[in-house]
Amino acid sequence: MSNENLGPIFVTGGAGFLGSTIVEALLSDRSFNPVISSVEPQLASNRQVPGAIYRDCDVSKADKLNALLDEIKPRVILHTIGPGFFSPPEAHYRVTYDLSKQLVAIAKKHPSVQALVYTCTAEVVDLHPSLNDHPLKEEEATLHSLHSGPNTYSRTKAATDVLALTNTTGNFSNQLLTAVLRTTGLYGPRDRLTIVELLKCVNTPKTQYQLGPNTLVHDWMYVDNCALAHVLAAKALLSPKAECADGEAFFISDGGPKKFWDFVRAIWTQAGDANWAPDGPHTVKQIPFWFIISAVGFLEWAYWILTLGIARPYWSTSTYHYMSHGCWFDISKARRVLGYEPLVDTDEGIRRTIAWFKENEGWEKKTK
Repeated sequence: MSNENLGPIFVTGGAGFLGSTIVEALLSDRSFNPVISSVEPQLASNRQVPGAIYRDCDVSKADKLNALLDEIKPRVILHTIGPGFFSPPEAHYRVTYDLSKQLVAIAKKHPSVQALVYTCTAEVVDLHPSLNDHPLKEEEATLHSLHSGPNTYSRTKAATDVLALTNTTGNFSNQLLTAVLRTTGLYGPRDRLTIVELLKCVNTPKTQYQLGPNTLVHDWMYVDNCALAHVLAAKALLSPKAECADGEAFFISDGGPKKFWDFVRAIWTQAGDANWAPDGPHTVKQIPFWFIISAVGFLEWAYWILTLGIARPYWSTSTYHYMSHGCWFDISKARRVLGYEPLVDTDEGIRRTIAWFKENEGWEKKTK
């Protein structure tokens, strides 16, 4: 642990699932002080960590963001805010791309801000089963763009990835240095998406079904590992060797891939599902991908017709793109440049996650 105070750090979305864990990691590391986060008034019930400073601010408003930066004078911004995967396309364009574009432009001009770390995703990369036979390195990856990609989420994230990196100046003195962290499937305590949805299936007939073959591997990311990577990236950008991290994208994960359904069933096993207990029947009924994608595509089309294009179903064909294409990344660059080493592997991450959910039953109702 360093005794040097690297100054104020600002986390956008710091009361959310990942953001709050990053705030916890920053407070534990003690390299940055104070740790400040923006909170939108309607989201004030989300997790706020003792020891951090919170300010009500709609960061999409340029005047409010400038005023907040003038007040807190951060040296580094960790930009984690973004709509969920299932948000409407307009939300992805407005929040993921337009808001981020404005934030990067403001950060570049602000006298106190020297560095920015953008939280990105593995889904900005063109994934394909043919690439699943080895861990993909950053220089091998082909990125989507604002106009090409399997869904709006991946397209806007990819465009913001490029935007963040091309706005770097390459000059440490009073200029903006940037790095992008491309995270894989995120999970952990307080996860309202992946873990909550999987736990709803426990001890129901749903755990007997499998969509597609269980052949491709996926990288996963325990939330504490992800938070650590953000702290390390922020410190790397302010170090005397900042040029090593500046303008770079990094793949980050738990450091070992797991087949999609092996991951899911490990969660069900830890949660006590009778079908996946050690002495359970382990019943599997496989549904081919072509069937589920065809059925969902038809329902998506019918839903669009019936609602005149105003509403969209929760599930769509793009939901299954990531599952059916695999995702295996090489994290050696993050290890070498950032000093990143996962705190735990995926098996231990799953154990800790389910233990937390068992110990905090009813947590969702308490935080709404």
